Amino acid sequence: MADVFKPTGSGNEILKGKGFFVSFRAEPIQIGIEEVAALFTGNEEFLHPQAETALVKDRVFYILNGDFRKDYLGIVDQGFDACLAFYESQKDEHDSIWSTARAGEV
Repeated sequence: MADVFKPTGSGNEILKGKGFFVSFRAEPIQIGIEEVAALFTGNEEFLHPQAETALVKDRVFYILNGDFRKDYLGIVDQGFDACLAFYESQKDEHDSIWSTARAGEV
């Protein structure tokens, strides 16, 4: 059975898998560039930060908007491929603009 999400000093909670991890942040970091990013890209999603759950492996971030801790807790012991399959099943509805795993990049 998987361990639990453990808080870090940066405000994230981390769940370790074998060779990867899942990170949850209830309140995304505000660095003051949201308005600039929205104006530059025309994407107003930058103006509405929300909770994020990120599957991370080899510096690739598969980020879902929302709290998916319970989902990942239930499958992290099955390995990265199971977690990636879960991300893939949710990304059409919940994918974050901050994901580095975009179509054709992974």
